[in-house]
Order: sequence, then structure tokens, then C-alpha cells
Amino acid sequence: MKRIFFTSVLILTSVCAFAQGFNSKGGSHRGYNSPYTQQQQQPSSWSGSGIAIGTKLIATNHHVVDGATNLAIYFPDTDKEYRAEVVTVDETHDLAVVKVVDSSFNGFNNIKYGFKSEVEDVGMGVFVLGYPLVQSMGTEIKLTTGVVSSRSGFQGDVSTYQVSVPVQPGNSGGPLFNNKGELIGIINAKHKDAENASYAIKTAYVKNLVESFTNDNLFTTSNLIANKNLPTQVKLIKPFVYMIQCTNH
Repeated sequence: MKRIFFTSVLILTSVCAFAQGFNSKGGSHRGYNSPYTQQQQQPSSWSGSGIAIGTKLIATNHHVVDGATNLAIYFPDTDKEYRAEVVTVDETHDLAVVKVVDSSFNGFNNIKYGFKSEVEDVGMGVFVLGYPLVQSMGTEIKLTTGVVSSRSGFQGDVSTYQVSVPVQPGNSGGPLFNNKGELIGIINAKHKDAENASYAIKTAYVKNLVESFTNDNLFTTSNLIANKNLPTQVKLIKPFVYMIQCTNH
């Protein structure tokens, strides 16, 4: 059985593991052992990243929202925060769908990126957007780039990609795009003992999760940014990538 642990940004652990997921909380998903010692306490607040997939829906990781009693999505550029709730989760594939329920939120409109459910090719250029290590790196959105290294992930997991994109705590739940501006995955882990070996759950599994609770086809958005350069793609995607703020008090 795979053993994937999640280490905290603020609390160093000595747990030996092959891979780690990373919101800014720490903790574990899939029911595996927590990396916290008996003397350590999980923090009362933490953050991860998320990407809009519908009018009021955001995809993220299960381990980002796991244990949270209150959720909000926050966009630093506008300093706006909206109350949100978990709609459904897939613990097996470390996915969650969050809905913005704040009455002041008008919805995500004019999504210009596409969604790709077919498996991406090895060597495809990819990029990640998210909010890593906000306490030291700040709250401006961060871009990292790389390629698809493998069509399967940790220990041959076919539900994930391995990519060469550097990711950090706080990137959890953030989007993985190909260089055509299509969402191909959700970042959830990286290899603890390898350089630039990160993992992302394939978009097909996000699609399956969404279809488990709604008949709305959310993955038919036309890709309007395929021929744009990277700075323009980032500019057009950026308004739909949110920091997810979680508390358990």
C-alpha cells in the first residue's frame, strides 16, 4: 500500500516517507498516519489553493479541506473573501469540490481556459499556479513551469501525473495546465526524496467527482487561450485561482 504523508510548513517532522502532500496545515489523507507527534498540535488555521470549475464551484484536494469547520476562498489581488462549503469529496483520489455560498459572490464568469480529460503526453509543457508558503513568500500568486515526466504517478498510480514542476506547501489543490491553456490536473503531492518530482490528479477524476452530484456538464468550456503566450495565459487564468482558507475553530 502506498504511504503518502503531509508535512506542515511550520512544524518539522522526522517521518520517513516517499511522498508528501502539502497544504499549509500538514496532516494526512486516505486514512494514513499523521506526521504529528504526541507533543505537536495541528494548527487551527491553514491554507491551500483551488481552481474554478463552474459558476460557483472550485476543485481542490481533500487533504486541504479535511478537518476544517469553516472555509473561505480568498483572492489577494482584490482582498475579497467569500464563505464556502464542501460539496463532495473523493478521499481515494484526494479530491474535493467546494461551493461558494456567500450571497455577495456573483459567480465565476467567462472562464476562458479549457478542460482536458484525456491523458496528456509525456514531454508536454505544463505550468502550475497557486499560493505556496504564504507566510514567507507572500500572497501574490506564484507560477512554476515544467513538463509531464510520466503519465503515471507515485508507484505507478494511473490516477496521477508525475511532473517536473517545483511545488511547495500551499500549492495543494492548485491547477496544473498544459501549454495550450487546458486544465489537466490538480496538484496534490511531491516526492520527498527526489528533485522536482511532483504529482497531480488527472482532470478525468475531477470530472467523475463532479458528475457524481450534478447533471450539469461543467467541462465543455471552449478553450480561448490556446494560442496565447504564457504571460497572457496566466493573466487570463489568474482571476479563477483562489487561496482556500481553512479553520477548525
